[in-house]
Amino acid sequence: MTNNNNQSFVRKITEHFKNLDFETGYNMLKNSNLPAIAILECQGNAEFYKKNYQGAFTLYGQANEIDSSYRIARDCYLWASNFFAQGDLVQAFEYYQESIDIEPDFVDAYIDLGALMADIGEFSSARKCYEDALTIDPNDSNIRKSLDSLKNM
Repeated sequence: MTNNNNQSFVRKITEHFKNLDFETGYNMLKNSNLPAIAILECQGNAEFYKKNYQGAFTLYGQANEIDSSYRIARDCYLWASNFFAQGDLVQAFEYYQESIDIEPDFVDAYIDLGALMADIGEFSSARKCYEDALTIDPNDSNIRKSLDSLKNM
């Protein structure tokens, strides 16, 4: 399987995890011939969607030990969230942006980057993040509410 095929398959498996269909995702993973690093990414993504962020961090860390250049969108997102919570907005911004660069349709990164932008008063950038998020997930009422809250800003 080529790297592009691997990433495509990782995204298909991850979509099942995102939809909380863990049985299908794990069955696909079990029957795949993905390399170990991609398996760790998928397992980490499952833990991410189970909201077991420490478990996800552990699995992403194991993937990073195999190849430190292998980038995982949700790993970057979790780092960004930690930096944001600690008030390190520059690092948070960089990691949210990297998460988006790795996986341009990972909506969570746009939403939280929008929140960061709003937090620092960059309302036009926040609006853009929320608009991009709505393009990815047009049915998410929370994104629409976040965007609407910026109308008078």
